[in-house]
Amino acid sequence: MAARDECRILPLKYRPGIILIKNENAMEYLEFKPSAALCPYVDCFWVHCGVLPVNQVYRCVPSGNTDIIIGTSDGEEWLQRQDSWERVPKAFLNGMWTEPAVLKSDARIDWFGIRFKPEIFVQMFRQPMREMENVTLDIRSALGKGTDEWIDRIASAPDVFRRIELAEAFLGRKISESKLENAYITEAIRLIRQYGGQVSTEELSRKVFVGERQLQRAFREQFGITPKTYSRLIRFNWAASLLKNPARINWAEVTYTCGYADQAHFIRDFREFAGASPTAIVTDPTALVAGSRPA
Repeated sequence: MAARDECRILPLKYRPGIILIKNENAMEYLEFKPSAALCPYVDCFWVHCGVLPVNQVYRCVPSGNTDIIIGTSDGEEWLQRQDSWERVPKAFLNGMWTEPAVLKSDARIDWFGIRFKPEIFVQMFRQPMREMENVTLDIRSALGKGTDEWIDRIASAPDVFRRIELAEAFLGRKISESKLENAYITEAIRLIRQYGGQVSTEELSRKVFVGERQLQRAFREQFGITPKTYSRLIRFNWAASLLKNPARINWAEVTYTCGYADQAHFIRDFREFAGASPTAIVTDPTALVAGSRPA
């Protein structure tokens, strides 16, 4: 089973960004490793920037994580909600998504994101995610006015490296102030990611020494979804990230590697979580898939 690269202690200017999207519309999505001290808490920092033709939409598939996202330009973006479009706040919190987010913009967009491991976000900000499925919230209303100065400093920073420095300093203080617990629910969600979603609720409950029903209740209370749904989401995102790698477009290999019983189950998850077939996601140059893999 593939494993995440070890976190390395590197000066910021030498931490490479992983380019996951770069297309003919000059849209880019890059991920940056956190420092070694933040690696247990933060999945990555990322930027998504560029210009789309007027009225062209793009799709973000769910990653199984939670993001704080801050706009660093004057461009506006809209999120599709059934038959209408709602304006996306300039700084917002992305809850646990189990469906694709479809967006469009009217000008150049520049987003800076902090992707948290969900169990860490819940503890660090004292924000259970049970009512945050498929929701974006204005960060100031969600986390309070105490974040105003930090958000403004990140938004006005000259480049991504300075934004990461500001984010790491803020999060370092939050971690030192927070009482992060290694409870069974924390261990359970970590194990799901470690196994790439290939673990049943029954096996998971045995590993963390609680009953299945207790684990399911606690999962819903903290994250708004069941362990089974989260496992499917992690497995799907791993498969999607493999398929977006041009060197790895082999349906049978990805189906087997990610533990799908057959291609029918593989396609079902894509249609549910991405709103499209695997072929449509692979051939869509604007489809945004985070670089997730078992960790």
